[in-house]
Amino acid sequence: MGWILIASAVAAFALGGALRWYLKRNWCRYYGSPHNVVFPRVCPVCLAPANVLVEETSPERVTAHYVIIRQVEKWKAKIPHCSKCERKQARDVTIGLVLGCLCALTIFLLTPAPEDARAVVFYAGFIYPFYVFADHVHKGIAFGWPDDKAITLRFKQAGYYDQFLELNQQLSPPLETPLAGNQGVWRH
Repeated sequence: MGWILIASAVAAFALGGALRWYLKRNWCRYYGSPHNVVFPRVCPVCLAPANVLVEETSPERVTAHYVIIRQVEKWKAKIPHCSKCERKQARDVTIGLVLGCLCALTIFLLTPAPEDARAVVFYAGFIYPFYVFADHVHKGIAFGWPDDKAITLRFKQAGYYDQFLELNQQLSPPLETPLAGNQGVWRH
């Protein structure tokens, strides 16, 4: 039973990753420096005038490895949203976590106990798909993995992406770079 539980939890976690990719597959992408990004004063979800700031955090990146510890950094930004979409986002995340916990609890109660008590940790894998779905339904911006100089931002609304590019156009690298010897251009 232990291996079935582990395999099922890993499959549920993989389902969450696939769901995350599927929900963001058609979103617009921006790759640029996180230090001087300016966000438009409109909601990235519904494009209404924004009146609330929502703090988003990027995934962690390792910046240094020491003998005893490693240093990690994340980028945080306050993104303008309308109060209606901010409430929906918070509500959906709560509902997703509750449904995920109910699913994990139901599986825990309906399946035989694992031989190794430490395998109970794998029940948390069943929460992840519910959380991913709930977190991305009413989200307008998602942060990608940062590196030492830049970060990937994904935008759900093309109209918001256009406004974002207008504000950050002078800060971003050109979309086309001329090649040496007049051999054409390289498109980013």
